[in-house]
Amino acid sequence: MPYVKVVNGNVQKYPYSISDLAKDFPNDSIDGWFSENMMFRYGVFPVLEVAKPTDYTKVYTEGDPKFEVTRWVQTWVEHDAPEEEIQNRLLIRWDEIRRERNQLLAKSDWTQLEDSPLSTEKKDEWMTYRQYLRDITNTNNPFSIEFPEEPDA
Repeated sequence: MPYVKVVNGNVQKYPYSISDLAKDFPNDSIDGWFSENMMFRYGVFPVLEVAKPTDYTKVYTEGDPKFEVTRWVQTWVEHDAPEEEIQNRLLIRWDEIRRERNQLLAKSDWTQLEDSPLSTEKKDEWMTYRQYLRDITNTNNPFSIEFPEEPDA
């Protein structure tokens, strides 16, 4: 768990660790262990971790935590990603999408064979599913793609 050292309501050091606290106050710890009350007395507070945003057009760096209502919360600073990085992320994601799509198509090839044990109705369901998979690359944003559930066999 990350911690923050706060003095007069302002972040003095982040991240701050229990090791930092033990070094700063060597005579107050009990074998390197500090109670929550001891930590609060020294202005050391746990920081609630927040998932890093995932917008592929942005770059995120960790900022100083902010005090929100009753606790310190991790923050992320957002910057526009360079165009070259955005294009690289898109290429990588499209490769991942195509690889997954191709595996799903290969896995379902049997459903369209003449000797498939499926009824005509089930074959049609699988045909629709497979067409959806083939059309998936017509989407503009590969980060918003959700693969369909395969039909029952």
